[in-house]
Amino acid sequence: MKNDHKGKKALVCAASKGIGLACARKLREHNADVTVCSRTYCDEFPHITCDLTDPISIENMCKGLDVSILVLNTGGPPVGGVLDLTDDDWLRDHNNLFLSTTRIIAYLLPKMLEKGYGRITSVLSITAKQPSNKLASSSIYRNALISYFKLLSKEVADKNVMVNSICPDNIATQRLMDLGGGKETPIGRRQSPEEFSELVNFLCSEECTMLGNSLLFDGGSSKSI
Repeated sequence: MKNDHKGKKALVCAASKGIGLACARKLREHNADVTVCSRTYCDEFPHITCDLTDPISIENMCKGLDVSILVLNTGGPPVGGVLDLTDDDWLRDHNNLFLSTTRIIAYLLPKMLEKGYGRITSVLSITAKQPSNKLASSSIYRNALISYFKLLSKEVADKNVMVNSICPDNIATQRLMDLGGGKETPIGRRQSPEEFSELVNFLCSEECTMLGNSLLFDGGSSKSI
């Protein structure tokens, strides 16, 4: 089997539904030993209850974990333009979107470096490449994460740790419906979480030697290059 993860442990974040759950299922289909985390319980997998906005909750989750595959994913922030957001809003989203990622990596990366193997894939958003006035904090913090992952990828590549991110749009999830249902795409339909999970599965595989990329997965709908 190509992209076989036999013998490798994986953690998929925010995986109780939608994209996260689809990624967890795909990795398991390819023989990874998958654990998921989320605030709400998921009975399909070994589950760790974790609030990614809470540094203590992240610390407790990561204690004792030794994974070779890490899929980072967070819930989307509330709708709001730059002028709509208060100091508290900025601090909340900085904590949820940016620091949750850097904290998890700080805990789990050292064991990957020690083993000489790791695959880190982050699920971001089209807003990281094509800013939206409707989702200002998502646009700003997820764009910052692209730079973070680019720099990190160069520091760990010689230890066989490959770091990449994906910027999805128009994936058929409840989040998309909550934001108004998305828009038309050149392929004529919205892509499914299961289709998205195929790309994640490859990026998490031994065959993947790509690093530092932020890949669009949007059905061709974005205007960014």
